[in-house]
Amino acid sequence: MSIDLRNAPPWLFAMILAEDDTEESVMGSDLHQAAIRELYAALAEYAEALGGAQGPAWYVSSQVTVIIPVPPRERPWQPKPDLFVVPGVAAHSRTSYDTRTEGPMPPFVLEVASESTWRNDVGEKALFYSTAGVLEYLIFDPTTEWLGEPLRAWRREGERWEPWQPEPRADGQVVWRSAVLGLDFRPEGLLLRADHPERGVLPTRRELRVQLAAELAARLKAEERAANLERQLHAARSEKERQRGDSSR
Repeated sequence: MSIDLRNAPPWLFAMILAEDDTEESVMGSDLHQAAIRELYAALAEYAEALGGAQGPAWYVSSQVTVIIPVPPRERPWQPKPDLFVVPGVAAHSRTSYDTRTEGPMPPFVLEVASESTWRNDVGEKALFYSTAGVLEYLIFDPTTEWLGEPLRAWRREGERWEPWQPEPRADGQVVWRSAVLGLDFRPEGLLLRADHPERGVLPTRRELRVQLAAELAARLKAEERAANLERQLHAARSEKERQRGDSSR
């Protein structure tokens, strides 16, 4: 297919000249990385539970290169989203996700704002993601230092790319409701939390560790109680046998 560059929209030239993300360009502060890790763990754990024995229902990834063809540019655009989700795609380990061969463009993308990235996140990346086929795009600013607000978002509405507005929930929380994932997203302190309408809040990595530790402690306690009961029953049987022996003499 040929493209008449004389009548091309301005964004096309921007995409042709767009630079790829590098390891250095996506790394932010400790807060930046913590926000990514905690939400990644919550979504990955949920995707695994959702898929059951068949494996995770979603491919959830963080800062892995997404390879996106951009005609008429010969070399594809290669961003490294802080977090992205592709429902229905196998969740095996990858060094990159190639939309030309592996599956569709990730419909859900999250960037966490940092000093070095936020201008690009709200500018060219928002435009490029919309053009590439992203359906929902969120930018989370843990401290509100860069955006002046904790969350800024866009989503596709039919053929239009529109600001994604939050909505109040029955419990009073104001949330960004994802049609792609069926989850509500809301800032909570320095973290972005995800809520399921029936299961409630998806636990972070830290909360999962606490939960697993509590479950292990409860199991060990139950096993100890069972062992004590077995010892008591054994002692009672032994005493009964002893008394029976004494009475037969």
